Formats: sequence, C-alpha cells, structure tokens
Amino acid sequence: MPSTEPELALSIAVRMAAVAFALSATEQLWVRGRAFGPFGPFSEAMARIFGRGVERNAITRRAFPFALPTCLVASLLVVVLGPSSTIGWAAMVIALVANWFVQQRRVMASDGAEQMSTLILVATALAMAPVVDRPPIMVAVWFIGGQGILAYTASGLTKAFSPAWRSGTAIATILGSEAHGHQYSSHLLNTYPTIGIATTRFVMVFECCFGLLLLGPSELAAAALIIGLLFHASCAVLMGLNTFIWAFPATYACVWIVSAYFSPWR
Repeated sequence: MPSTEPELALSIAVRMAAVAFALSATEQLWVRGRAFGPFGPFSEAMARIFGRGVERNAITRRAFPFALPTCLVASLLVVVLGPSSTIGWAAMVIALVANWFVQQRRVMASDGAEQMSTLILVATALAMAPVVDRPPIMVAVWFIGGQGILAYTASGLTKAFSPAWRSGTAIATILGSEAHGHQYSSHLLNTYPTIGIATTRFVMVFECCFGLLLLGPSELAAAALIIGLLFHASCAVLMGLNTFIWAFPATYACVWIVSAYFSPWR
C-alpha cells in the first residue's frame, strides 16, 4: 500500500503544475510585443490561418489583453493556497480559462509541459469542485499518475520508431539546433560521439521501461523518479525547457501511489 497520502500527492501535483503555468505566463509576457504583435508568430493574422484568433467575438477580444497577467496571478495563488480552499479552486479555474484565451492566438506553441499541467489542473478542478460533497481525490490521483506513466511510455515508444533516436544521433542534433541548442554540449557530443549515442539510447530505453521500473522495489522506483527529475533538469539547463522540470515531476507523487498498488514489492 502507498505511504503517500492522496491529498498530499494531489496538492503537490497542483502546486507544481501551477508553477509551470506561472513560468510559462512570465516567459510569454517577457516577449509579448514580439511574439503576439502584428508581425509576430502569434499574431491575429497567423491565428486566423488556423481558424482561431481573438477577434471573432467581443468576449475573446476584450479578455485577451488581460489573459496572460491574469493567468500569472491566478497560478501564483494556486501555488500558495493549493486546491483545497475555495479561493485556490477558483484561482485554478481562472488560470485555465485565461490560458485558453491565450491559446486562441498562440495556436502552434503548446508543448508537452503545458498539456500535462493543463490535465493536472483540469482533473483536480473537476475532483475538488465545491459542489461535490465527497471529492473523488483518489480518482484524480489515479488519473494524474496514469497520465504521468503514459506520457513517458508513449514518448519512449515514439522515440523507438525514430531512426535518429535508435542510431543515437538525436540528442546531438537537438543540442546543435538554434531553437533548443547548447553550444558547449553540442561541441562535446560532436567531439565524443560515443557519449551522445549512449545518452540518446539510454533516454529512449528509460522512457520505454519507465512503467516497469516503477513496479520494482521502492529503491528501484525511487531511482527511476530521480532519473526522470534529473532528465528534466538537464532539459531546462541545456534546452531552455524551463516548465518541463515542474510539469512532469508534478505527477510523481501520484505516480508513486498508482505504481504501489500494482507492485508486488511494495
């Protein structure tokens, strides 16, 4: 049986997902003029190409200028208050709605961290709604934990079908790119390609086996989660994916509970 209380696991998941939301809103506010301006990649003209945009009706048009600051403030309130209080729950809903308004313009820029954070907040908002007499906390915990395991496994299997990942060249290529590159690391992997090949294949195999590792003894399961945390920390440092270190580890407490129910060792 799991030793982590479901309420604590859900609180950790929500607060970390809210940090990811807050970081994302801060980054977007920092480049707002360039990114959302008339010549930016998230301009109204670009959004209309995909059948979206904020000029379609008065509500989205008037709400959009306030969406990012609102998302930031609401997310910070969730971090402080958590999902249990009425104000915390309301802030969670407001952050989700504000982020939806932003997405009407930022059509092509959603990533895995934002998607995972959104799933966590939506699941918790539904489970902890004030109209529910007995919040189905375990349902939310199982959903979030299952999503965490599924995300790693699906990512690993996708990599397994990629020639670049199987050959071991993917990470060196990514770190040599302009969008997510890191000059020193790229130079190191190009100088010592064996390191890049070993690292790339390890990431692929680790993600594929993530769910199986969690079924082992507590020490093995804990090691798998620590490796996952280090992986996301590396992505933040080397690739600038600052929200990934919050969004995916946000599921870990719930993952621990879910895996403990199936592990014959715990």
